[in-house]
This record gives sequence, C-alpha cells and structure tokens, in this order.
Amino acid sequence: MFFGREECIDHGSEAYLNLVGKEHIAAMINLDMCGHGDSIVVSDKGNIQNQAFYGVLEGIMLEKHSVTTVGFLPNGDDDRFAACDIPNISVCTLSGPDIEFFIYLSKKIKEGKPLTEEDEKQFLSLDVVSTMHLGEKDHISSCSQLCIDKVTEWLTDGLLGGSAQ
Repeated sequence: MFFGREECIDHGSEAYLNLVGKEHIAAMINLDMCGHGDSIVVSDKGNIQNQAFYGVLEGIMLEKHSVTTVGFLPNGDDDRFAACDIPNISVCTLSGPDIEFFIYLSKKIKEGKPLTEEDEKQFLSLDVVSTMHLGEKDHISSCSQLCIDKVTEWLTDGLLGGSAQ
C-alpha cells in the first residue's frame, strides 16, 4: 500500500488506518525517500526482534544488500502506525554524506544529547532534504530506477526468500 498527501493535512496513511482498523494490520514498512542516493538505509524503530521484519533485518540480509542501519530517520507515515502500536521500520536511500550525518545524529539521540542549531543547519543542507516535502527534487524525474530496484530486491529477498545463505 502506498500513501499520498503526506505533506497535506489529510494523510493517506491516517485514512487507511481509519478505514481498515489497526487490528487488521500486522506491520508496516515505510518506504520514504527511496529514489535518490546510492545506498539503502533502515531504521528499525525498536522493532529489530519483531518476526514480521526478521527476513529483511537479519544480519546476513543486511550485509548481502549493503544496508546501513541507523537509529533515526525523519518521521513520515510510520509515525501514524507507531501511534497505533503497529510495528514498523523506515527505509530510504541516501548518499554517503547524508548517511554519515544520520549515523552521527542517531548516536547523539541515543546518548540523550540535545540537538544544536548547527545540527539543524546541517540537516537542512543534506541532499536528501531536497527530495522531501515539495523540495526541488521531490518529483518522479529525480528518482533513480537503480535505487528503486535495490530496495525492491532487498525487500523481496528478505520477505520472500528468508535467509540469504
């Protein structure tokens, strides 16, 4: 299921939750910003042990598909599922410098350190920010088919293939 209108007040994901009901949803994989950059990045949102995600989050699968794990990625439709206690993970594709910033930011958040004005400035200067919320690259023509194919292969392999041995 893909949702639209995240940038607007009428979130598609919220409408879906209201229509289907949280009791009918086992888990959610949030694919946000998955068409720009060259590497897959995932935040397990505290759900690394959840069986629904075992195939995609097991170490051998992450290694096989060169997936980087971070503690924090920008919030998106996953927030509405988390608010309903539905297990979720968040996936995106990023370039190297953006990945390094999210690794840094994740560590800082985990350590309970406050974010600074400099952190905010650095975040706003990231390449991926231009793909978000009506930014200059927030349109289909800036998406890379290679990025989409990488994410699709990893998810298909992990969800349908199990262990990558």
